[in-house]
Amino acid sequence: LMDILKNTLIHSNGGLARLLEFILTPNTPEIKCITIKCLTRVAQSSESRNILHEQDVEKVLVELLSVEDTSVKALACQAVAAMGLHPASRDSFRDLGCIPEVV
Repeated sequence: LMDILKNTLIHSNGGLARLLEFILTPNTPEIKCITIKCLTRVAQSSESRNILHEQDVEKVLVELLSVEDTSVKALACQAVAAMGLHPASRDSFRDLGCIPEVV
């Protein structure tokens, strides 16, 4: 997963799609945690946040807020915070009703 982040062409080489695939695929909480950390690092860039928003990553993050594993939830909150810097993502999170989950 970390190799995906090192690739400067993450968006054009399908790295983002692979990252989202890891998040959506049923797997262990440890893998989900690593993947969410990667997503949060990707979301540090405004350009990446825009692309993540276009891929509806907010829906995935909201789903992750309802899993049982507290580590996954905590990291999902960090990813929501990173994506929340994008105004359209803030609107999406509000529309998806995730504010109570985060608080």
